Amino acid sequence: MTDPEIAPRTCPDAGRVSLSAHGFDVDINPRSGGRIDRAYFQGRDILQPRLAIDDPDPLDAGCFPLVPFSNRIRNGHFSFDGATYDLSPNWTGDEHVIHGEGWQRPWQVVHARPDTVTLAMESDGWWPWPFACRQIIKIRPGLLELSLILTNNSDSIMPAGLGFHPYFPRTSGTKLRFEADAVWAPMGKGSMSAAPLSDMNDFHESKPLDRLKLDHCFQNWRGSALIEHPDGTLPSLLVHSQQARRHCVVFVSEGKDHFCFEPVSHLTGAFELDAGIPTGLVHLSPGEQLDFSMQIEVV
Repeated sequence: MTDPEIAPRTCPDAGRVSLSAHGFDVDINPRSGGRIDRAYFQGRDILQPRLAIDDPDPLDAGCFPLVPFSNRIRNGHFSFDGATYDLSPNWTGDEHVIHGEGWQRPWQVVHARPDTVTLAMESDGWWPWPFACRQIIKIRPGLLELSLILTNNSDSIMPAGLGFHPYFPRTSGTKLRFEADAVWAPMGKGSMSAAPLSDMNDFHESKPLDRLKLDHCFQNWRGSALIEHPDGTLPSLLVHSQQARRHCVVFVSEGKDHFCFEPVSHLTGAFELDAGIPTGLVHLSPGEQLDFSMQIEVV
């Protein structure tokens, strides 16, 4: 029987869900990676709107979940617990696999009401370990809250990580501020090691994004980031996460009208780094769960 709270909120021909509460309107596309196509507050975008909503490639706007890992695994090849694994390619951007499985899989609507939706997906064999994941998207006063709960459904220990990949709108005056300990270059663009922050990538004071070019992971993000739009055309935002394991990836491409600030649980390249480095990658026992959440606050 159809859940009576789901039916009024779901578009039956496209399977999309819309939330509306506390000044927020959020459009969600469960069937295409469980992603948010658009989120706005009092009529102004807080995420870069995804206009080509029927395009299966979400790497341009909105927000999608990173499950069961974030960023890249080199050539799809890695070793874990005495065995080696090769993942089939999942994008054409370069030779590495990227962002896990959840962003390309259909999610099911488990429960929905005007301020909350719960989505669920199960792995389909691409990842060597069977898993299930739930995503909860919730509106609270002043906040858009996103949560993931990953369960290892295999009979062996599974390496795992989580995160979110939001695209934020950007103007020529947009500024970003956050604190972290060190920075890691993109895979294939330098050695896989921590580097000290420099004038180019130190954001402890608000820094304009204009003319920057980044695709870097920042180690030990402090859990708060301020996105400012001094011209007032867009609402300023605080991105929060209270997770114990907490890093972030910042993607800025010169000339684009958006950028990414991605809260993640592990470092880029975690699957190939020495075991003595605290990467944030988790080893989940059978039946064990890993959770990760972030909040976007309008300020």
